[in-house]
Amino acid sequence: MPPDELITSAVNPTIKRIRSLLRRKGRTRERAFVLEGWRALADALDAGIVPLLIVLREDVSSVRLPALPPKVVVRRLATMIFDNLAQTQHPQGVLAVVPIPDIPPAQGGVPLTLVVDGVRDPGNLGTLLRSAAAAGVDQVLLTPETVDPFNPKAVRAGMGAQLRVAISFVDADELGAIMRERHIVALADAGGEVPYDAVSWGRAAALIVGGEAFGPSSIGMEVATVRIRVPLHAGMESLNAGVAGSVVLFEAARQRRLAAEVSTGP
Repeated sequence: MPPDELITSAVNPTIKRIRSLLRRKGRTRERAFVLEGWRALADALDAGIVPLLIVLREDVSSVRLPALPPKVVVRRLATMIFDNLAQTQHPQGVLAVVPIPDIPPAQGGVPLTLVVDGVRDPGNLGTLLRSAAAAGVDQVLLTPETVDPFNPKAVRAGMGAQLRVAISFVDADELGAIMRERHIVALADAGGEVPYDAVSWGRAAALIVGGEAFGPSSIGMEVATVRIRVPLHAGMESLNAGVAGSVVLFEAARQRRLAAEVSTGP
């Protein structure tokens, strides 16, 4: 199909492919997911990710597209078809299908690992991934009950984090093996005995964040060496998983940054 030919049928193979990728089964089968919006597309290209497919709404000019490799397929969709596919309230008129990146854990520094244990809200997971990437974690490990990190809502909340940090699902044995290499495995828990900023995060460390509804799983609790809490003012019972995890990650990053400044000196 020529790139400027307008797709007007909801049963067109391009439409079927995108709809499939909006579901976990389709993403797993193709090892690809959908990005929405110009910033998301720019983030992917900046990360060196080559889109497999770009679709534009019929009223959006292809002039807005950045320079693309010749092999990238571009299609145009009728407005009603596009807006039915879009996952945002005010679509910007561009969707991209991109491969799920195979990013290895960061090497060369003292590891700081985030373990997401059974977080089922995709917005919270996306927030955690965004904070993890910003705080410089070496990798993010997800236990089996955790929501798919490439869920459209998680992708929007992640703001490009899924393209820049190592993410993998692990079972109990795999998690245990990695955690044995960490000096501190801190489980975020509203009833934890140690304040999060009383932990020395400069050593090889891991933070476990469980889901709000059910808390951490037995997998997470078995590997934890300390339970930490974020102290709150009276009347507030807890923070959501995304916020609590972010607070702790940035404290760990702060300690590490200060330690690096001291070691290098003036």
